[in-house]
Amino acid sequence: MTDYNQTVILNGVDDFTIFDRTFSWDDGFIGRLRARLDDGDTGFAELVIRNDIDIDLAKFNGDPASTMVIREEGTGDRFINLLRLPDGGSEVTLPETELNIVRGFEGDHDIALGQFVNFVQLGEGDDALRVSEGGRHAAMGGGNNIVEIAGGNLQNVKFESGDNTLILREGAFFESVQANDGNNTFVLEDGFGQLTFGSGSNEVTFARGYGGSITGYSNDDSVNSITLGGDAALRSLGVSNGRDTLTLDAGASIEQAQLGSGDDVAIVGQGASIGALGLGSGDNRLQIEGGQIDGVLAFGGDDVVRMSGQGRAEVLQLGGGANEVVTAGRFVQGIYTFEGDDRVTVGSGGAGMVKLDAGNNTILARGFVDAVVTFDGTDAVSIGGGARYVGTGDGADTLLLGYQGIALADAGQGDDLIRVGFLAADQGMRIEGGGGIDTIDMAFVGGDLDVTLGQGNFLEERGFYALSGIENLIAGRGADRLAGDGADNALTGGDGADVFVFDRDGGSDTITDFTLGEDLIRLDGVSSAAQVSFDRQGDDVLVGYFDTEILVQSVTVAQLARVDNFEL
Repeated sequence: MTDYNQTVILNGVDDFTIFDRTFSWDDGFIGRLRARLDDGDTGFAELVIRNDIDIDLAKFNGDPASTMVIREEGTGDRFINLLRLPDGGSEVTLPETELNIVRGFEGDHDIALGQFVNFVQLGEGDDALRVSEGGRHAAMGGGNNIVEIAGGNLQNVKFESGDNTLILREGAFFESVQANDGNNTFVLEDGFGQLTFGSGSNEVTFARGYGGSITGYSNDDSVNSITLGGDAALRSLGVSNGRDTLTLDAGASIEQAQLGSGDDVAIVGQGASIGALGLGSGDNRLQIEGGQIDGVLAFGGDDVVRMSGQGRAEVLQLGGGANEVVTAGRFVQGIYTFEGDDRVTVGSGGAGMVKLDAGNNTILARGFVDAVVTFDGTDAVSIGGGARYVGTGDGADTLLLGYQGIALADAGQGDDLIRVGFLAADQGMRIEGGGGIDTIDMAFVGGDLDVTLGQGNFLEERGFYALSGIENLIAGRGADRLAGDGADNALTGGDGADVFVFDRDGGSDTITDFTLGEDLIRLDGVSSAAQVSFDRQGDDVLVGYFDTEILVQSVTVAQLARVDNFEL
Protein backbone atom coordinates (compact mmCIF):
# COMPACT_ATOMS: atom_id res chain seq x y z
CA MET A 1 0.00 0.00 0.00
CA THR A 2 1.47 3.31 -1.15
CA ASP A 3 0.41 6.87 -0.39
CA TYR A 4 1.63 9.07 -3.26
CA ASN A 5 2.29 12.77 -3.02
CA GLN A 6 4.35 13.92 -5.97
CA THR A 7 5.06 16.77 -8.34
CA VAL A 8 5.65 15.79 -11.97
CA ILE A 9 7.14 17.99 -14.70
CA LEU A 10 5.83 17.52 -18.25
CA ASN A 11 8.26 19.39 -20.50
CA GLY A 12 8.18 17.42 -23.77
CA VAL A 13 11.77 16.17 -23.24
CA ASP A 14 12.45 14.39 -19.96
CA ASP A 15 10.97 11.07 -18.94
CA PHE A 16 8.57 11.27 -15.98
CA THR A 17 6.81 8.92 -13.57
CA ILE A 18 3.24 9.11 -12.23
CA PHE A 19 2.16 6.52 -9.63
CA ASP A 20 5.09 4.22 -10.52
CA ARG A 21 4.30 4.42 -14.24
CA THR A 22 7.06 5.94 -16.39
CA PHE A 23 6.49 7.74 -19.71
CA SER A 24 8.80 8.98 -22.44
CA TRP A 25 8.37 11.70 -25.03
CA ASP A 26 8.68 11.21 -28.78
CA ASP A 27 9.78 14.61 -30.02
CA GLY A 28 7.38 16.28 -27.54
CA PHE A 29 4.54 13.85 -28.24
CA ILE A 30 2.86 11.11 -26.16
CA GLY A 31 0.08 9.05 -27.68
CA ARG A 32 -1.29 7.48 -24.50
CA LEU A 33 -0.66 8.79 -20.99
CA ARG A 34 -2.53 6.43 -18.65
CA ALA A 35 -1.77 6.65 -14.95
CA ARG A 36 -3.84 5.18 -12.13
CA LEU A 37 -3.44 3.86 -8.63
CA ASP A 38 -3.20 0.18 -7.79
CA ASP A 39 -5.60 -1.43 -5.33
CA GLY A 40 -5.01 -0.20 -1.81
CA ASP A 41 -2.98 2.83 -2.92
CA THR A 42 -3.85 6.46 -2.26
CA GLY A 43 -2.36 9.36 -4.05
CA PHE A 44 -2.05 12.95 -5.10
CA ALA A 45 -0.09 14.27 -8.04
CA GLU A 46 0.70 17.77 -9.21
CA LEU A 47 1.37 17.90 -12.95
CA VAL A 48 3.29 20.96 -14.16
CA ILE A 49 3.36 21.58 -17.91
CA ARG A 50 6.39 23.38 -19.35
CA ASN A 51 7.55 24.07 -22.89
CA ASP A 52 5.84 22.55 -25.95
CA ILE A 53 3.84 19.31 -25.52
CA ASP A 54 1.36 17.25 -27.56
CA ILE A 55 -0.66 14.49 -25.83
CA ASP A 56 -3.35 12.51 -27.59
CA LEU A 57 -4.83 10.84 -24.49
CA ALA A 58 -4.20 11.76 -20.85
CA LYS A 59 -6.29 9.47 -18.65
CA PHE A 60 -6.13 9.50 -14.85
CA ASN A 61 -9.42 7.96 -13.72
CA GLY A 62 -9.83 4.66 -11.93
CA ASP A 63 -10.53 2.93 -8.64
CA PRO A 64 -9.05 3.71 -6.20
CA ALA A 65 -9.44 7.37 -7.07
CA SER A 66 -6.60 9.85 -7.08
CA THR A 67 -6.61 13.63 -6.91
CA MET A 68 -4.59 16.00 -9.06
CA VAL A 69 -3.54 19.54 -9.71
CA ILE A 70 -2.72 20.23 -13.35
CA ARG A 71 -1.17 23.59 -14.09
CA GLU A 72 1.30 25.39 -16.36
CA GLU A 73 4.50 27.32 -16.04
CA GLY A 74 5.68 29.67 -18.75
CA THR A 75 4.42 29.61 -22.30
CA GLY A 76 4.53 27.14 -25.14
CA ASP A 77 2.70 25.35 -27.92
CA ARG A 78 0.59 22.84 -25.99
CA PHE A 79 -2.23 20.50 -27.00
CA ILE A 80 -4.15 17.68 -25.27
CA ASN A 81 -6.73 15.89 -27.37
CA LEU A 82 -8.55 14.09 -24.53
CA LEU A 83 -8.06 14.80 -20.84
CA ARG A 84 -9.79 12.32 -18.51
CA LEU A 85 -9.70 13.70 -14.99
CA PRO A 86 -9.18 11.58 -11.85
CA ASP A 87 -12.23 10.38 -9.95
CA GLY A 88 -11.02 11.85 -6.69
CA GLY A 89 -11.27 15.41 -7.98
CA SER A 90 -8.91 17.88 -9.59
CA GLU A 91 -7.83 21.47 -9.96
CA VAL A 92 -6.92 22.35 -13.55
CA THR A 93 -5.47 25.71 -14.59
CA LEU A 94 -4.37 25.73 -18.23
CA PRO A 95 -4.28 29.21 -19.78
CA GLU A 96 -1.95 28.20 -22.68
CA THR A 97 -2.92 24.61 -23.40
CA GLU A 98 -5.47 23.88 -26.10
CA LEU A 99 -7.81 21.03 -25.20
CA ASN A 100 -10.21 19.21 -27.45
CA ILE A 101 -12.18 17.12 -24.91
CA VAL A 102 -12.22 17.22 -21.10
CA ARG A 103 -14.08 14.59 -19.09
CA GLY A 104 -14.52 14.02 -15.38
CA PHE A 105 -17.32 11.72 -14.24
CA GLU A 106 -16.73 11.57 -10.49
CA GLY A 107 -15.26 13.92 -7.91
CA ASP A 108 -15.27 17.69 -7.66
CA HIS A 109 -13.35 19.48 -10.40
CA ASP A 110 -12.21 23.10 -10.63
CA ILE A 111 -11.19 23.88 -14.21
CA ALA A 112 -9.90 27.14 -15.74
CA LEU A 113 -9.15 27.07 -19.46
CA GLY A 114 -7.55 29.85 -21.45
CA GLN A 115 -7.99 28.40 -24.95
CA PHE A 116 -11.00 27.29 -26.98
CA VAL A 117 -12.26 23.85 -25.91
CA ASN A 118 -14.55 21.67 -27.98
CA PHE A 119 -16.25 19.57 -25.31
CA VAL A 120 -16.30 19.48 -21.50
CA GLN A 121 -18.25 16.73 -19.76
CA LEU A 122 -18.40 16.59 -15.97
CA GLY A 123 -20.32 14.23 -13.70
CA GLU A 124 -22.10 14.22 -10.36
CA GLY A 125 -19.67 16.32 -8.36
CA ASP A 126 -19.73 20.00 -7.47
CA ASP A 127 -17.71 21.31 -10.39
CA ALA A 128 -16.45 24.71 -11.53
CA LEU A 129 -15.57 25.57 -15.12
CA ARG A 130 -14.06 28.83 -16.31
CA VAL A 131 -13.38 29.44 -19.99
CA SER A 132 -11.63 32.51 -21.37
CA GLU A 133 -11.81 31.83 -25.12
CA GLY A 134 -15.09 29.99 -25.35
CA GLY A 135 -15.86 26.49 -26.52
CA ARG A 136 -18.38 24.31 -28.28
CA HIS A 137 -20.22 22.39 -25.55
CA ALA A 138 -20.13 21.99 -21.76
CA ALA A 139 -22.23 19.27 -20.11
CA MET A 140 -22.38 19.65 -16.33
CA GLY A 141 -23.61 16.79 -14.16
CA GLY A 142 -26.02 16.67 -11.26
CA GLY A 143 -24.01 18.51 -8.63
CA ASN A 144 -23.95 22.15 -7.65
CA ASN A 145 -21.89 23.55 -10.49
CA ILE A 146 -20.43 26.91 -11.49
CA VAL A 147 -19.70 27.90 -15.08
CA GLU A 148 -18.01 31.21 -15.83
CA ILE A 149 -17.71 32.37 -19.43
CA ALA A 150 -14.99 34.98 -19.11
CA GLY A 151 -14.43 35.47 -22.83
CA GLY A 152 -15.24 34.10 -26.25
CA ASN A 153 -18.33 32.13 -27.19
CA LEU A 154 -19.17 29.02 -25.21
CA GLN A 155 -21.80 27.83 -27.61
CA ASN A 156 -23.80 25.35 -25.52
CA VAL A 157 -24.01 24.70 -21.78
CA LYS A 158 -26.24 22.06 -20.22
CA PHE A 159 -26.81 21.61 -16.48
CA GLU A 160 -28.49 18.56 -15.03
CA SER A 161 -30.29 18.73 -11.68
CA GLY A 162 -28.54 20.69 -8.96
CA ASP A 163 -28.17 24.24 -7.74
CA ASN A 164 -26.04 25.75 -10.48
CA THR A 165 -24.51 29.16 -11.21
CA LEU A 166 -23.72 30.57 -14.63
CA ILE A 167 -21.69 33.78 -14.98
CA LEU A 168 -21.40 35.47 -18.37
CA ARG A 169 -18.80 38.23 -18.32
CA GLU A 170 -18.96 41.41 -20.36
CA GLY A 171 -17.69 40.78 -23.87
CA ALA A 172 -18.40 37.03 -23.75
CA PHE A 173 -21.33 35.16 -25.31
CA PHE A 174 -23.23 31.89 -25.28
CA GLU A 175 -25.67 30.54 -27.83
CA SER A 176 -27.66 28.19 -25.60
CA VAL A 177 -27.76 27.42 -21.88
CA GLN A 178 -30.13 24.77 -20.52
CA ALA A 179 -30.63 24.03 -16.83
CA ASN A 180 -32.91 21.27 -15.60
CA ASP A 181 -34.36 20.91 -12.10
CA GLY A 182 -32.62 22.91 -9.41
CA ASN A 183 -32.28 26.35 -7.90
CA ASN A 184 -30.10 28.13 -10.43
CA THR A 185 -28.46 31.55 -10.58
CA PHE A 186 -27.62 33.26 -13.87
CA VAL A 187 -25.47 36.40 -13.88
CA LEU A 188 -25.43 37.78 -17.41
CA GLU A 189 -23.18 40.78 -17.96
CA ASP A 190 -23.64 40.79 -21.74
CA GLY A 191 -25.82 39.54 -24.56
CA PHE A 192 -26.60 35.89 -25.27
CA GLY A 193 -28.65 33.58 -27.45
CA GLN A 194 -31.05 31.37 -25.50
CA LEU A 195 -31.42 30.59 -21.79
CA THR A 196 -33.75 27.81 -20.61
CA PHE A 197 -34.35 26.62 -17.05
CA GLY A 198 -36.63 24.01 -15.50
CA SER A 199 -38.43 23.52 -12.22
CA GLY A 200 -36.89 24.99 -9.13
CA SER A 201 -36.34 28.58 -8.05
CA ASN A 202 -34.18 30.51 -10.48
CA GLU A 203 -32.60 33.96 -10.37
CA VAL A 204 -31.60 35.74 -13.58
CA THR A 205 -29.76 39.07 -13.70
CA PHE A 206 -29.18 40.46 -17.19
CA ALA A 207 -27.10 43.64 -17.12
CA ARG A 208 -26.46 44.78 -20.69
CA GLY A 209 -26.46 43.82 -24.35
CA TYR A 210 -29.03 42.04 -26.50
CA GLY A 211 -30.48 38.71 -25.40
CA GLY A 212 -32.42 36.31 -27.56
CA SER A 213 -34.78 34.45 -25.23
CA ILE A 214 -35.29 33.35 -21.63
CA THR A 215 -37.64 30.39 -21.14
CA GLY A 216 -38.61 28.80 -17.83
CA TYR A 217 -40.48 25.51 -17.39
CA SER A 218 -41.36 25.89 -13.73
CA ASN A 219 -43.72 24.05 -11.41
CA ASP A 220 -46.23 25.47 -8.94
CA ASP A 221 -43.61 25.70 -6.17
CA SER A 222 -41.04 27.60 -8.22
CA VAL A 223 -40.07 31.15 -7.28
CA ASN A 224 -38.24 32.87 -10.13
CA SER A 225 -36.67 36.33 -10.24
CA ILE A 226 -35.66 37.97 -13.52
CA THR A 227 -34.03 41.41 -13.57
CA LEU A 228 -32.95 43.41 -16.61
CA GLY A 229 -30.46 46.22 -16.16
CA GLY A 230 -30.80 49.57 -17.86
CA ASP A 231 -28.60 48.60 -20.82
CA ALA A 232 -30.26 45.23 -21.46
CA ALA A 233 -32.61 44.37 -24.32
CA LEU A 234 -34.37 41.00 -24.56
CA ARG A 235 -36.32 39.64 -27.50
CA SER A 236 -38.51 37.09 -25.70
CA LEU A 237 -39.30 35.94 -22.15
CA GLY A 238 -41.59 33.03 -21.30
CA VAL A 239 -42.08 31.48 -17.86
CA SER A 240 -44.71 28.88 -16.96
CA ASN A 241 -46.04 28.02 -13.48
CA GLY A 242 -44.68 29.39 -10.24
CA ARG A 243 -44.38 32.81 -8.65
CA ASP A 244 -42.29 35.03 -10.87
CA THR A 245 -40.89 38.52 -10.37
CA LEU A 246 -39.85 40.48 -13.45
CA THR A 247 -37.99 43.77 -12.94
CA LEU A 248 -36.94 46.14 -15.71
CA ASP A 249 -34.57 48.83 -14.53
CA ALA A 250 -34.59 52.25 -16.17
CA GLY A 251 -33.96 51.89 -19.90
CA ALA A 252 -34.34 48.10 -20.18
CA SER A 253 -36.58 46.57 -22.84
CA ILE A 254 -38.33 43.31 -23.75
CA GLU A 255 -40.10 42.78 -27.05
CA GLN A 256 -42.43 40.07 -25.73
CA ALA A 257 -42.89 38.62 -22.22
CA GLN A 258 -45.25 35.90 -20.96
CA LEU A 259 -45.47 35.09 -17.25
CA GLY A 260 -47.14 31.90 -16.11
CA SER A 261 -50.10 30.85 -13.99
CA GLY A 262 -48.68 31.76 -10.58
CA ASP A 263 -48.95 34.98 -8.59
CA ASP A 264 -46.51 37.12 -10.55
CA VAL A 265 -45.02 40.60 -10.10
CA ALA A 266 -43.73 42.79 -12.93
CA ILE A 267 -42.03 46.16 -12.33
CA VAL A 268 -41.25 48.41 -15.31
CA GLY A 269 -38.93 51.28 -14.40
CA GLN A 270 -38.49 54.76 -15.81
CA GLY A 271 -37.85 54.62 -19.55
CA ALA A 272 -38.10 50.81 -19.66
CA SER A 273 -40.42 49.15 -22.17
CA ILE A 274 -42.21 45.90 -23.00
CA GLY A 275 -43.86 45.34 -26.35
CA ALA A 276 -46.42 42.72 -25.29
CA LEU A 277 -46.83 41.38 -21.74
CA GLY A 278 -48.92 38.32 -20.92
CA LEU A 279 -49.92 37.52 -17.34
CA GLY A 280 -51.28 34.14 -16.35
CA SER A 281 -54.25 33.07 -14.25
CA GLY A 282 -52.76 33.97 -10.87
CA ASP A 283 -53.18 37.10 -8.77
CA ASN A 284 -50.69 39.33 -10.55
CA ARG A 285 -49.24 42.74 -9.74
CA LEU A 286 -47.93 45.06 -12.45
CA GLN A 287 -46.19 48.32 -11.57
CA ILE A 288 -45.34 50.65 -14.47
CA GLU A 289 -43.07 53.19 -12.81
CA GLY A 290 -42.44 55.58 -15.67
CA GLY A 291 -42.04 52.86 -18.30
CA GLN A 292 -44.10 51.84 -21.33
CA ILE A 293 -45.97 48.65 -22.28
CA ASP A 294 -47.70 48.45 -25.64
CA GLY A 295 -50.15 45.73 -24.66
CA VAL A 296 -51.02 43.73 -21.51
CA LEU A 297 -53.12 40.55 -21.65
CA ALA A 298 -54.01 38.82 -18.38
CA PHE A 299 -56.17 35.77 -17.80
CA GLY A 300 -58.21 34.94 -14.67
CA GLY A 301 -57.07 36.16 -11.29
CA ASP A 302 -57.29 39.24 -9.10
CA ASP A 303 -54.80 41.49 -10.87
CA VAL A 304 -53.46 44.89 -9.79
CA VAL A 305 -52.01 47.29 -12.38
CA ARG A 306 -50.58 50.59 -11.16
CA MET A 307 -48.95 53.27 -13.28
CA SER A 308 -47.01 56.22 -11.91
CA GLY A 309 -45.17 59.22 -13.30
CA GLN A 310 -44.96 58.89 -17.07
CA GLY A 311 -45.72 55.18 -16.93
CA ARG A 312 -48.38 53.85 -19.29
CA ALA A 313 -49.77 50.80 -20.99
CA GLU A 314 -51.25 51.35 -24.44
CA VAL A 315 -53.91 48.65 -24.02
CA LEU A 316 -54.87 46.59 -20.94
CA GLN A 317 -56.97 43.42 -21.22
CA LEU A 318 -57.57 41.75 -17.86
CA GLY A 319 -59.37 38.48 -17.23
CA GLY A 320 -62.17 37.53 -14.88
CA GLY A 321 -61.51 38.41 -11.25
CA ALA A 322 -61.49 41.40 -8.94
CA ASN A 323 -59.02 43.59 -10.82
CA GLU A 324 -57.65 47.02 -9.92
CA VAL A 325 -56.18 49.47 -12.44
CA VAL A 326 -54.65 52.88 -11.69
CA THR A 327 -53.30 55.00 -14.55
CA ALA A 328 -51.22 58.16 -14.29
CA GLY A 329 -50.28 61.21 -16.33
CA ARG A 330 -50.15 59.65 -19.81
CA PHE A 331 -52.97 58.61 -22.11
CA VAL A 332 -54.05 54.94 -22.11
CA GLN A 333 -55.76 53.78 -25.29
CA GLY A 334 -57.92 51.02 -23.82
CA ILE A 335 -58.77 49.23 -20.56
CA TYR A 336 -60.84 46.04 -20.86
CA THR A 337 -61.84 43.48 -18.21
CA PHE A 338 -63.96 40.35 -18.12
CA GLU A 339 -66.46 39.36 -15.42
CA GLY A 340 -65.57 40.43 -11.89
CA ASP A 341 -65.78 43.27 -9.44
CA ASP A 342 -63.21 45.63 -10.91
CA ARG A 343 -61.92 49.04 -9.86
CA VAL A 344 -60.40 51.42 -12.42
CA THR A 345 -58.89 54.83 -11.66
CA VAL A 346 -57.99 56.91 -14.72
CA GLY A 347 -55.34 59.53 -14.00
CA SER A 348 -54.86 62.97 -15.47
CA GLY A 349 -53.60 61.52 -18.77
CA GLY A 350 -57.05 60.18 -19.58
CA ALA A 351 -58.06 57.12 -21.57
CA GLY A 352 -59.69 56.06 -24.81
CA MET A 353 -62.03 53.16 -24.02
CA VAL A 354 -62.77 51.78 -20.53
CA LYS A 355 -64.93 48.69 -20.96
CA LEU A 356 -65.72 46.46 -17.97
CA ASP A 357 -67.72 43.25 -18.19
CA ALA A 358 -70.43 42.12 -15.78
CA GLY A 359 -69.74 42.73 -12.10
CA ASN A 360 -70.00 45.40 -9.46
CA ASN A 361 -67.45 47.78 -10.94
CA THR A 362 -66.03 51.11 -9.80
CA ILE A 363 -64.60 53.68 -12.22
CA LEU A 364 -63.01 56.96 -11.18
CA ALA A 365 -61.77 59.11 -14.07
CA ARG A 366 -59.79 62.26 -13.34
CA GLY A 367 -58.72 62.78 -16.95
CA PHE A 368 -60.85 62.87 -20.09
CA VAL A 369 -62.19 59.51 -21.30
CA ASP A 370 -63.53 58.88 -24.79
CA ALA A 371 -65.92 56.12 -23.68
CA VAL A 372 -66.86 54.23 -20.51
CA VAL A 373 -68.95 51.06 -20.89
CA THR A 374 -70.06 48.64 -18.17
CA PHE A 375 -72.43 45.68 -18.28
CA ASP A 376 -74.62 43.88 -15.71
CA GLY A 377 -73.95 44.74 -12.10
CA THR A 378 -74.14 47.55 -9.60
CA ASP A 379 -71.57 49.99 -10.90
CA ALA A 380 -70.19 53.27 -9.54
CA VAL A 381 -68.84 55.63 -12.21
CA SER A 382 -67.28 59.01 -11.46
CA ILE A 383 -66.20 61.21 -14.38
CA GLY A 384 -64.25 64.28 -13.33
CA GLY A 385 -62.44 65.17 -16.54
CA GLY A 386 -65.24 64.78 -19.06
CA ALA A 387 -66.19 62.04 -21.51
CA ARG A 388 -67.76 61.55 -24.91
CA TYR A 389 -69.83 58.55 -23.86
CA VAL A 390 -70.71 56.83 -20.59
CA GLY A 391 -72.92 53.73 -20.69
CA THR A 392 -73.80 51.43 -17.81
CA GLY A 393 -75.73 48.19 -18.23
CA ASP A 394 -78.31 46.42 -16.11
CA GLY A 395 -78.18 47.13 -12.40
CA ALA A 396 -78.67 49.93 -9.91
CA ASP A 397 -75.75 52.11 -10.96
CA THR A 398 -74.40 55.35 -9.49
CA LEU A 399 -72.94 57.96 -11.84
CA LEU A 400 -71.14 61.14 -10.81
CA LEU A 401 -70.73 63.37 -13.87
CA GLY A 402 -68.90 66.70 -14.05
CA TYR A 403 -67.25 69.06 -14.30
CA GLN A 404 -66.00 68.94 -17.89
CA GLY A 405 -69.09 67.84 -19.78
CA ILE A 406 -70.45 64.55 -21.12
CA ALA A 407 -71.54 64.17 -24.73
CA LEU A 408 -73.86 61.29 -23.79
CA ALA A 409 -74.45 59.34 -20.59
CA ASP A 410 -76.78 56.32 -20.80
CA ALA A 411 -77.55 54.75 -17.43
CA GLY A 412 -79.15 51.63 -18.97
CA GLN A 413 -81.53 49.27 -17.21
CA GLY A 414 -81.99 49.44 -13.45
CA ASP A 415 -82.81 52.04 -10.82
CA ASP A 416 -79.88 54.39 -11.30
CA LEU A 417 -78.65 57.46 -9.42
CA ILE A 418 -76.96 60.17 -11.48
CA ARG A 419 -75.19 63.04 -9.77
CA VAL A 420 -74.00 65.98 -11.86
CA GLY A 421 -71.79 68.97 -11.14
CA PHE A 422 -71.72 72.46 -12.58
CA LEU A 423 -70.28 73.02 -16.02
CA ALA A 424 -68.71 75.96 -17.78
CA ALA A 425 -71.18 78.13 -19.68
CA ASP A 426 -70.18 76.60 -23.03
CA GLN A 427 -70.26 72.98 -21.85
CA GLY A 428 -73.09 70.49 -21.69
CA MET A 429 -74.15 66.94 -21.06
CA ARG A 430 -76.87 64.70 -22.44
CA ILE A 431 -78.19 62.15 -19.97
CA GLU A 432 -80.52 59.24 -20.69
CA GLY A 433 -81.85 57.27 -17.75
CA GLY A 434 -82.84 54.15 -19.69
CA GLY A 435 -85.07 51.53 -18.08
CA GLY A 436 -85.89 51.50 -14.38
CA ILE A 437 -86.66 54.29 -11.94
CA ASP A 438 -83.77 56.71 -12.33
CA THR A 439 -82.83 59.73 -10.23
CA ILE A 440 -80.76 62.76 -11.14
CA ASP A 441 -79.16 64.71 -8.31
CA MET A 442 -78.26 68.27 -9.33
CA ALA A 443 -77.43 69.57 -5.86
CA PHE A 444 -73.77 70.05 -6.79
CA VAL A 445 -74.65 72.30 -9.74
CA GLY A 446 -75.32 75.10 -7.27
CA GLY A 447 -77.29 78.31 -7.63
CA ASP A 448 -80.98 78.58 -8.50
CA LEU A 449 -82.02 75.75 -10.81
CA ASP A 450 -84.75 75.81 -13.44
CA VAL A 451 -84.98 72.20 -14.56
CA THR A 452 -87.62 70.25 -16.43
CA LEU A 453 -87.18 66.52 -16.84
CA GLY A 454 -87.40 65.23 -20.40
CA GLN A 455 -85.95 68.28 -22.12
CA GLY A 456 -82.91 70.48 -22.45
CA ASN A 457 -82.11 72.89 -19.66
CA PHE A 458 -79.73 75.80 -20.03
CA LEU A 459 -78.50 77.07 -16.68
CA GLU A 460 -76.87 80.47 -16.95
CA GLU A 461 -73.10 80.24 -16.45
CA ARG A 462 -73.47 76.58 -15.44
CA GLY A 463 -73.85 74.80 -18.76
CA PHE A 464 -76.53 72.87 -20.63
CA TYR A 465 -78.25 69.69 -19.43
CA ALA A 466 -80.42 67.53 -21.71
CA LEU A 467 -82.36 65.00 -19.63
CA SER A 468 -84.51 62.09 -20.82
CA GLY A 469 -85.81 58.87 -19.33
CA ILE A 470 -85.22 60.14 -15.78
CA GLU A 471 -88.03 59.84 -13.25
CA ASN A 472 -86.72 61.61 -10.16
CA LEU A 473 -85.04 64.98 -9.64
CA ILE A 474 -83.07 66.31 -6.65
CA ALA A 475 -82.06 69.98 -6.40
CA GLY A 476 -79.78 71.82 -4.00
CA ARG A 477 -79.77 74.88 -1.79
CA GLY A 478 -81.06 77.48 -4.23
CA ALA A 479 -84.50 78.81 -5.04
CA ASP A 480 -85.24 76.14 -7.61
CA ARG A 481 -87.97 75.57 -10.18
CA LEU A 482 -88.53 71.84 -10.76
CA ALA A 483 -90.84 70.11 -13.24
CA GLY A 484 -91.39 66.51 -14.25
CA ASP A 485 -91.79 65.01 -17.71
CA GLY A 486 -95.33 63.60 -17.64
CA ALA A 487 -94.23 60.25 -16.20
CA ASP A 488 -94.40 59.35 -12.53
CA ASN A 489 -91.80 61.69 -11.04
CA ALA A 490 -90.39 62.31 -7.56
CA LEU A 491 -89.11 65.86 -6.97
CA THR A 492 -86.83 66.95 -4.11
CA GLY A 493 -86.16 70.67 -3.80
CA GLY A 494 -83.59 70.75 -1.04
CA ASP A 495 -82.99 73.94 0.92
CA GLY A 496 -84.31 77.24 -0.44
CA ALA A 497 -87.66 78.53 -1.66
CA ASP A 498 -88.52 76.01 -4.36
CA VAL A 499 -91.37 75.87 -6.87
CA PHE A 500 -92.69 72.48 -7.98
CA VAL A 501 -94.42 72.69 -11.36
CA PHE A 502 -97.08 70.26 -12.65
CA ASP A 503 -99.47 70.14 -15.58
CA ARG A 504 -102.89 68.54 -15.88
CA ASP A 505 -101.52 65.45 -17.70
CA GLY A 506 -98.62 64.94 -15.30
CA GLY A 507 -99.18 61.38 -14.03
CA SER A 508 -98.60 60.34 -10.42
CA ASP A 509 -95.84 62.47 -8.91
CA THR A 510 -94.26 62.93 -5.48
CA ILE A 511 -92.81 65.92 -3.62
CA THR A 512 -90.46 64.52 -0.99
CA ASP A 513 -89.52 67.65 0.99
CA PHE A 514 -92.17 70.35 0.72
CA THR A 515 -91.41 73.14 3.22
CA LEU A 516 -94.54 74.92 4.43
CA GLY A 517 -94.34 78.68 4.24
CA GLU A 518 -91.36 78.55 1.88
CA ASP A 519 -91.98 76.24 -1.09
CA LEU A 520 -94.80 76.53 -3.63
CA ILE A 521 -96.72 74.12 -5.83
CA ARG A 522 -97.67 75.38 -9.28
CA LEU A 523 -100.61 73.66 -10.94
CA ASP A 524 -100.79 74.62 -14.61
CA GLY A 525 -104.28 74.51 -16.10
CA VAL A 526 -106.16 75.14 -12.82
CA SER A 527 -108.61 78.04 -12.89
CA SER A 528 -110.17 77.60 -9.42
CA ALA A 529 -109.47 75.89 -6.11
CA ALA A 530 -112.51 73.71 -6.65
CA GLN A 531 -110.62 71.79 -9.30
CA VAL A 532 -108.08 70.59 -6.69
CA SER A 533 -108.68 67.78 -4.19
CA PHE A 534 -106.79 66.90 -0.99
CA ASP A 535 -106.84 63.40 0.52
CA ARG A 536 -104.94 62.08 3.50
CA GLN A 537 -102.58 59.18 2.71
CA GLY A 538 -101.09 58.18 6.07
CA ASP A 539 -98.56 60.87 6.97
CA ASP A 540 -98.85 62.37 3.48
CA VAL A 541 -101.40 64.24 1.39
CA LEU A 542 -102.52 63.25 -2.11
CA VAL A 543 -103.30 66.31 -4.24
CA GLY A 544 -105.38 65.65 -7.33
CA TYR A 545 -106.46 67.70 -10.32
CA PHE A 546 -107.55 66.51 -13.74
CA ASP A 547 -105.30 63.48 -14.62
CA THR A 548 -102.53 64.46 -12.23
CA GLU A 549 -101.88 63.11 -8.73
CA ILE A 550 -99.23 64.62 -6.46
CA LEU A 551 -98.22 62.93 -3.22
CA VAL A 552 -96.80 65.55 -0.87
CA GLN A 553 -94.90 63.79 1.89
CA SER A 554 -94.86 64.62 5.61
CA VAL A 555 -97.69 67.20 5.70
CA THR A 556 -101.37 67.21 6.71
CA VAL A 557 -104.39 68.29 4.71
CA ALA A 558 -104.92 71.22 7.02
CA GLN A 559 -101.35 72.38 6.53
CA LEU A 560 -101.27 71.97 2.76
CA ALA A 561 -104.77 73.01 1.65
CA ARG A 562 -103.98 76.71 1.84
CA VAL A 563 -103.86 79.06 -1.06
CA ASP A 564 -100.47 80.46 -0.02
CA ASN A 565 -98.89 77.06 -0.77
CA PHE A 566 -99.87 77.22 -4.44
CA GLU A 567 -99.38 79.10 -7.65
CA LEU A 568 -102.66 78.55 -9.49
